[in-house]
Amino acid sequence: MRLRMPFRFGVVTLTEAPQAFVRARIRLEDGREAAGAAAELLAPKWFDKDPALSNEDNFEQLRRSLAAARDTYLAHEPRTAWAHAAPGRGLVQNYGPALVDRALLDALCRALGVSLYRAVQKNHIGAGEVEGMHLGAVFGALRPRAAVAARHTVGLVDPITAADQARRVNDDVVERFEHVFEVAPEKMTDHVQQQDIPAWDTHRIVGSRWDHLDWMHDHWADAVLSAEDLAEH
Repeated sequence: MRLRMPFRFGVVTLTEAPQAFVRARIRLEDGREAAGAAAELLAPKWFDKDPALSNEDNFEQLRRSLAAARDTYLAHEPRTAWAHAAPGRGLVQNYGPALVDRALLDALCRALGVSLYRAVQKNHIGAGEVEGMHLGAVFGALRPRAAVAARHTVGLVDPITAADQARRVNDDVVERFEHVFEVAPEKMTDHVQQQDIPAWDTHRIVGSRWDHLDWMHDHWADAVLSAEDLAEH
């Protein structure tokens, strides 16, 4: 899947990644059947950040996790959704079980004709005790919130303000930030590859250049002329 815009986290700038799909079919004790689905990106360096591993290595790790989860769940005898859960240790190991669990919950909600909230509150998932805490009672006390706060994960190259949005100046130039002009990215693909620089680093570089120009003006210039001044002369 190709992302709408580059997303940088850690050492990776993600522009596209494979996507895993899980489809699960369940049968309830009363014979009702339903199918559920879930999907997730195979995101490199999100689950295992080892720089020695390539993107393909990361993809294969997650595929193996998903295949192992499939085999484990299919080997189970009939049981509740909660009892089917087979978490592992570590982010990679839990990728597969988490995705299968989501598909199973989707199927359960469809079979019962209820929302995920209602399935959890009524403990249709069959949760038991964890460390002496009876989850069924905890879930039964849940009440819907009147409002939900949306959380947006900001990547290191994401524009933060309107000024961060690139503005097309002409066919060859874009203005990334105020008074910061760049060669249009599509012009930098054949001979010289344009570097993928985070927004904070661009600001740092531009700031240091302005500092240098200020020093030069203070020590060497008799006057500082703007572009408008030069145009008048």
